[in-house]
Amino acid sequence: MTASRDTDGAARINQAFRRSLAVLGVAALAAGAISAWRSHKATPQTTAGAVPAPADVEATARPLREALGSAVRYRDITQESGITWTRSLADPDGRLLPDALGGGVAVLDADGDGTHDLLFTDSCEWTGAAFASEPREGPTARSGIVMLRGVRDGALRYEDVTVDAGASIPMHGTGFAVGDADADGRDDVLVTGVGRVALLLNRSAPGQVRFEDATARMGLAELAADPEAAWFTSAAFLDSDRDGDLDLMLARYVRWSPAIDAHVDYRIDGTARAYGPPTGYEGLDLVRLRIDGGRFTDVSAETGVQVRNPSTGVPVAKALGLCVLDADADGDLDVVVANDTVANFLLINDGTGRFTESGARAGIAYDRHGAATGAMGIDAAWLRSDPRSTASADMAIAIGNFANEPDSLYVSRGRTPAFSDDAAVEGIAGPTRGVLTFGLAFTDADLDGHVDLVQANGHLEPEVSRFLPSQTFAQRGQLFLNTSRARGGSAPVLAELPATEACALRSPWVGRGLAVADLDADGDEDIVLTQMQGPPAVLVNEQASGHSWISIDLRGPAGNPSGIGAEIELRTCDRVQRRTVSGARSYQSAMPTTAHFGLGACDRVDEIRIRWPDGRTSVHTGLAPRQRVTLAPLGLP
Repeated sequence: MTASRDTDGAARINQAFRRSLAVLGVAALAAGAISAWRSHKATPQTTAGAVPAPADVEATARPLREALGSAVRYRDITQESGITWTRSLADPDGRLLPDALGGGVAVLDADGDGTHDLLFTDSCEWTGAAFASEPREGPTARSGIVMLRGVRDGALRYEDVTVDAGASIPMHGTGFAVGDADADGRDDVLVTGVGRVALLLNRSAPGQVRFEDATARMGLAELAADPEAAWFTSAAFLDSDRDGDLDLMLARYVRWSPAIDAHVDYRIDGTARAYGPPTGYEGLDLVRLRIDGGRFTDVSAETGVQVRNPSTGVPVAKALGLCVLDADADGDLDVVVANDTVANFLLINDGTGRFTESGARAGIAYDRHGAATGAMGIDAAWLRSDPRSTASADMAIAIGNFANEPDSLYVSRGRTPAFSDDAAVEGIAGPTRGVLTFGLAFTDADLDGHVDLVQANGHLEPEVSRFLPSQTFAQRGQLFLNTSRARGGSAPVLAELPATEACALRSPWVGRGLAVADLDADGDEDIVLTQMQGPPAVLVNEQASGHSWISIDLRGPAGNPSGIGAEIELRTCDRVQRRTVSGARSYQSAMPTTAHFGLGACDRVDEIRIRWPDGRTSVHTGLAPRQRVTLAPLGLP
């Protein structure tokens, strides 16, 4: 009975927190509701008891683990790799909304030396009225970007090169997008933030990281013309109009400034400031930028990405995450947007870069009960490795949601944009209801040829456990293994490893951004995650399954050298696997475009078929497994 009352109470409190605070006349009542779990002062908390796994999780996972032969283990190498940076809060006592949402991470090989480098975002200190009138002078001089160069000399190490690399920019950083903005063959970095964005062109050489701030020169400084409308979160480089170069899609959250935050003035007990939901703030349109003559031009209005309320005409979006995929299998890139407390979007591309919002029609706007969720991070993948063809492979879109809202898992049976929320059917609804999920990503953790799901969790309130014993501020990460191989049958089942497994991943974090990449070049993907406040975590995958693998990089033509938007189909032994090439995944984060494939017990690659962004197809055979290969379309060297 106690557990039931606690769960019911959590549901009522979370519902009040996420959805009830928009009307000033009931503010006192709503504040009373959330006062049961809100705290006044945000203090650092890097350790806490992990949320216990339900008893049935271990009972389910043990036989599955034995059947899978899983030996997935993650080891935390953050300290030994030399990382000392920690993310700060802009105003711990002021409880400003940007602090609650933290920042993401970018993983890329900036200097081309074969070792991945890491980029993190940091906060700033607001100077009140200066933010609204002079956005470039609003934050203090503290850099909103932290650049760590990866060095592998027997062990993996990271050195802070922020200043020497030209990456020190005063801003409140939130997220990243990585792509070749100037068509010189090197990955550039777009940094999103509150009040502005920054475009860093890559001028690096092997062993030496250098960036040039080209924000103004390439037309992006204009995005800060209205600083209250300049809260940018996730972003993506993509060639949505198939003209051969990369444009930009940027997500924005809500209209915000310190003054607006003070006016909304969420409080608890009538006195203490509190982080509030976005319901008290106006939404903001997505922004689509097209590259023309070396400058970005805003084409949002004419390309269908501005979704407005039909009754009021105000923007609907309160976007935190986005990813790109070909949802309708027509050869061009569509965009899925995770919106916080309002309907999610599916922007269907007509092939010319014009989009139609189809989230409700496609079944991903709301959860299985028809309600909008507190949506944060997002990723997409094919859950099934079909032994015959990919025609029937199920595409899945995973979205991390607020506490007491299970993560969403929208699954499309076949290659049509008709999704259903199968989180309960596929096994993740129960284990994710009790956590607050930000970053998440699909990855084949045990290299068995079936994608798994990993996620970073963490609450907003440092002292939430005082009022809700089922919740903690720091929350364990989660790994859901795809059990298709062990179960047999046609429907994949995601089973959570219990808290005693996966080692460092199950440590408590106040998780926000998350990225997966093969940091130590051993064939499996490792994890980098960020916290709302505190140090990041670098977790290397030390799985010992013995499974085979292959990693594929693409070398595309000038303008899109990484082949963003290409679709890779891998045929080997008894299955077909597929990946869409994109680094825009998870929560305010950017990942390498390398496609990693686990091969399981099969130690051969039969065929790799690539559909390139321009519509050409190339077929590659005779490739050995257990290596990282680079493939180009026909006609390129």
